[in-house]
Amino acid sequence: MKQADLKHRDSIVLSVNNLEHSLHFYISSFGCCVKSLTRDSSMVCLTLGAQSILLIDIHGALGRRMGPTTKEQSCNIRRFLLNVKPSEMPGLITRLSSLWSPADNLALRYATDTGGWSIYCFDPDGNQIDLIGNNKQI
Repeated sequence: MKQADLKHRDSIVLSVNNLEHSLHFYISSFGCCVKSLTRDSSMVCLTLGAQSILLIDIHGALGRRMGPTTKEQSCNIRRFLLNVKPSEMPGLITRLSSLWSPADNLALRYATDTGGWSIYCFDPDGNQIDLIGNNKQI
């Protein structure tokens, strides 16, 4: 069977327990912009560069059909990767440390796929975000 020729990931969809808290996290941490929202405001589409992150409120109609978030032992995404310009990594580390997590919750790990470093952090619903810098020197 021939492999599909995928150009890039279009979007990632996350179930969230508190939509306002998650919006604040993604906007203040990564500079995401609100692209659209559903009429009942139970799903928000954020843009981050060419990618989209869809946040679905588990308390809304769509969210109730999808089920609970990762923290509640569901099958929500466990980890996703965001490729970051190496020059932006130090600023992201500082911003994430000051806004959300004590510095000891952030760690530099070698990312073998990219030959650079990665930083793990968690969103308010327990989804692990792997920030990859694509550079051996940060």
